[in-house]
Amino acid sequence: MYGRMIKRILVLFVLGAIIVPAFGDAGLVTIPKRDKVQLTIYNSEDITFVKESRYITFKKGINRIEFAWTNTLIDPTSASLRAVNKPDKLEILDTSYPPRRNDALVWHVQCDDPGQYLVEVEYFTSGLTWTSDYVLVANPLETEVHFKNNITITNRSGEDYADAETRVVVGTINLVEKIRQLAQGIMKGAPQEEIRKEAARRWVGRRARKTAAPAARPKKVIKEGLSEYFIYTIEGKETVKNNWSKKLRSLEQHPVPIKVTYRYDQRKYGAKPVKVYNLKNDGKSKLGETPLPDGSIRVFRKVKGSDDLSYLGQATTKYVPIDSEFEINLGADDMITLERKKLEHQILNLNFDRWSRVNGWDQVEKFSTEITNFDKQTRTVLVRRYFSGDYDIKFPRNFPGKIKKENANTYLLTFEIKPGEKFKYEYRLTTRMGANAKKR
Repeated sequence: MYGRMIKRILVLFVLGAIIVPAFGDAGLVTIPKRDKVQLTIYNSEDITFVKESRYITFKKGINRIEFAWTNTLIDPTSASLRAVNKPDKLEILDTSYPPRRNDALVWHVQCDDPGQYLVEVEYFTSGLTWTSDYVLVANPLETEVHFKNNITITNRSGEDYADAETRVVVGTINLVEKIRQLAQGIMKGAPQEEIRKEAARRWVGRRARKTAAPAARPKKVIKEGLSEYFIYTIEGKETVKNNWSKKLRSLEQHPVPIKVTYRYDQRKYGAKPVKVYNLKNDGKSKLGETPLPDGSIRVFRKVKGSDDLSYLGQATTKYVPIDSEFEINLGADDMITLERKKLEHQILNLNFDRWSRVNGWDQVEKFSTEITNFDKQTRTVLVRRYFSGDYDIKFPRNFPGKIKKENANTYLLTFEIKPGEKFKYEYRLTTRMGANAKKR
């Protein structure tokens, strides 16, 4: 199997030491395959930091190590070599790139104490990405859900990574200061895209080296919180072949409480109320240990009295910090209907200019809205109304819901509607037009 992958895998060769003024070639020795490999994937800049370890036997004197690859997206200028054990006994003398080749580099290493060394090779590559998705299964009453989150790793790097420890970076990384430093320093005059790429590499490399790999446990995802971002470490070892994807379970909790609301907001959702699941990423909800990565969400509901599931809808979520609420919009749902009618329309308080032309008036309208709950549960309905101009609105004293003025032109009306209930609410809107309007 290893032989079949030889065109895509990285190959290290150690050539015996030769004590001459120039670094001459010697007998070729092929070293064993990787002992360990760790991937740290950062989607935003298509960067993966790779750290692999191997045991290499060094002879006393100068050793020539060739680092080669074929048909991969590795950046050769990012590669580095260091000894894990007895680092003071090995010295990297130089790094060179063979002429007419773009798939290899050579290190000349001085060894003072011959023997076997555990060395780490680090480099950046591209083409490794991750996505997150969620599956929520609600109980028949829609009071709680079985909450699952998966992470899918996709490999388009040109390289097979066998038995790799895999980590993914979640969150937004602020590279502004690092970009500024590079642009004013060693990369002055370089294209902005190259500067940003280098800033991201330095950030990812430093954090990847700082966070140690976890001990072996049953496979699950560990989260390491580091300021505004998180590194998810997938426990155990996973083989992700080139051009393959692998889905891994990140989080599973049950029961996670939810609240169902219906929203009517014509500007945001259209002409019908939409059904929304409301959740919170906190400890009370059996979540809250980490932020939740952005991703797609599929929602199902159990059918009462059976193991069947009904599909409710699909949505997407953005990055959800700890202790933050988030919503899942399941789209229009006819279990709650809303019908609005105009009952009255009057033009009052006409004003005229000096040529007897109408230049101001009051437009008085009366509206009625009927809301019906066809569901078997009491539901919360939020109705957002927008107004404009110089207006006054008057609600009746016995208004059946809560009224909140969100800003100068927006009202949020909240209702609790029992199963099968149908009710109406009314309001009167007076809008002063033309010269009657106050200057705002």
